[in-house]
Amino acid sequence: MSDFINCLILSENDLLCNGTQYHLADHKAKPEDALFWIYLCIYALLVLGAGLMSGLTIGLLSLDLLSLKVLSDSGTGETKRFAKRLFPIIKQHHWLLVTLLLGNAACVEAMPLFLDRVSDPVTALLVSVTAVLFFGEVIPQALCTRYGLMIGYYCSPIVYAFMAVMSPIAFPISKLLDCILGTDHETAFKREELKSLVTIIRGALELTSVTAGDACTPIEKVFMLSDELTLDSSTRQRIMQSAHSRVPVYHGENRGDIRGHLLVKMLLLFESPASPSVQELMTNRKCFREMPFVKSSAQLYDLLRIFRQGKS
Repeated sequence: MSDFINCLILSENDLLCNGTQYHLADHKAKPEDALFWIYLCIYALLVLGAGLMSGLTIGLLSLDLLSLKVLSDSGTGETKRFAKRLFPIIKQHHWLLVTLLLGNAACVEAMPLFLDRVSDPVTALLVSVTAVLFFGEVIPQALCTRYGLMIGYYCSPIVYAFMAVMSPIAFPISKLLDCILGTDHETAFKREELKSLVTIIRGALELTSVTAGDACTPIEKVFMLSDELTLDSSTRQRIMQSAHSRVPVYHGENRGDIRGHLLVKMLLLFESPASPSVQELMTNRKCFREMPFVKSSAQLYDLLRIFRQGKS
């Protein structure tokens, strides 16, 4: 019998000794082990890190330099402070993009290394997919899309730190992207888009000077019904041809004595064996509503406020 044992290393986990092959089984940390909780904490931090990088990618890169300039110059309170802090970061568009993508990829790739130490492959797969989907993608991106300016402001120190740490890799790649794609990422409007935008802004500004008398239809040109009419087929036809959602009702022959308006969509649903009179419809709150009255000198902003209150 030989006193020597001849061993041959087959792989990292396999050893052949005197014709017998030995395999080193993977050791799974148990809940009673301190390493189990260390691995779980590291995994949780990686999930949060991946979610932060993913959310900031959507939240920060969706911010426009032109909008930030406007907010930093004419914004109020916190918005102005947020915009001033984020403007230098957003200006380094490609450097920021590469940094956040590298950070997200590093966190996602490192997650299985720690989860495999505490669970079986099937459990690790299910937990990883669920964690990455909800806590690494959906929830962070939803929050950063809605509150991108505020979240970016409070996370700016972390972003600066990551940009510094990742700079040996991210900075050269960002410069390459700058050479290929350019550095101009400000919003550019086409002539037609700019014309439409100016028209909208001018219309909003003119609301302070335009009055109800300037914008409304003169009463002699308004399609109205007398309260002495009945809702027969000819009247229904006239209402349909007018193509209005509301029809004013006046008393008798006096078109200036307006009592309210009929809701056309409710008239179409109104069921009656005979042709009801307009006065009968005026007693039905589903079909008839009172009308607000304003002076012809009232500004359109005041009318808009009345419309928003649902009193029209």
